[in-house]
Amino acid sequence: MWGAIHSAELGDGTHECENPEYACTMVKMLIEQPGLIEGMCNNIMAQKKIGTYDEAYKAVKIAAGTISGRDL
Repeated sequence: MWGAIHSAELGDGTHECENPEYACTMVKMLIEQPGLIEGMCNNIMAQKKIGTYDEAYKAVKIAAGTISGRDL
């Protein structure tokens, strides 16, 4: 749930679909309004460019011992 909320806040995903009816409504919206997907893709690229998605990579480097938490 929190991943969907955060994704919607960033503009790179949809809101949490709490039931099948809402999920179908969301899919219908995405089909009928392709600009929504284009906007999400643009937001994904913008967020990647500013490092939003880099935390998992940093965690792996810390776990592997290639950097320390202080190096962040």
